[in-house]
Amino acid sequence: MTMRFCENADAPDPLGFLVHGHTWPMVEHLTSPRVGAIGASSVADVRTPRFTAGDAGECAYRPGVPRWAVPEGVWGLIRFR
Repeated sequence: MTMRFCENADAPDPLGFLVHGHTWPMVEHLTSPRVGAIGASSVADVRTPRFTAGDAGECAYRPGVPRWAVPEGVWGLIRFR
C-alpha cells in the first residue's frame, strides 16, 4: 500500500505521523531499517510511506502526539479488505 503524506503550510510546528501496527523503510530505496512513524515533518514536506497491508480490518492513522490533533479531527481510518 502506498500512502502520500503532505504537510500543509498552516503552521511551522513540526508534526509526526504514524499508522497503527505498520512499519515502512526509513529510506524508500532501502529495505531496512524500518520505522513506524514519520517525525519532524514541516511546511511543504511530502513523504510517501509504502507498507504491506495487514489482515482484513481497520487501522488508524494520526499525528505522532495525539493530545492536540485527535480532538480536532486530524486522524482517520484505513480499511483493508
